Amino acid sequence: CGSVTINPNTAIPDNNPAGICFPIVVTDVGTITNITVSTSVTHTWIGDLVFQLVAPGGSPFLAMLNRPGRTGTGVGDSSNMSALFPLLFTDASGDPAESMGNTITTAQVVCQDDGRCSYSPSPDGFAGSLSNFAGFAGLASNGTWQFCAADNAFFDTGTVASVTLNLTCAAPTATPTPT
Repeated sequence: CGSVTINPNTAIPDNNPAGICFPIVVTDVGTITNITVSTSVTHTWIGDLVFQLVAPGGSPFLAMLNRPGRTGTGVGDSSNMSALFPLLFTDASGDPAESMGNTITTAQVVCQDDGRCSYSPSPDGFAGSLSNFAGFAGLASNGTWQFCAADNAFFDTGTVASVTLNLTCAAPTATPTPT
């Protein structure tokens, strides 16, 4: 199926759990076998952030990142993201997104300062979310997908620079020719 990249270069609304969603139009037709998502986002205090991938039609969806480091009513991890150091979300990563930033300090940047640039999705109790990208397997690839980003606390802000949706599809089955 291939990859589709969008470059919204748009701010994530501060302290707005509804966030903002960006359409990713996929025209290639196929049956999904695997998905990964690459993001270039700049944001201070990553523990504010929720990232979701939403299938065409609004369902199903996957919370790839859900306020890493946050427990109970806590504030989450205080490290930062930089669009100069893109992050890959993939089921194949051994690092869950919930652990993002847990080895660096407030002034440091994920991927740049810890070398951890690939994460598996961590819905972390997000109601209704799939548990990983494998939940999209078997769906049709074509349609308007959405990447959604939300900031759930005051003061720290950021921007979605780009998002790449990488789709792997099953080879189409040949239709028998009548004789």
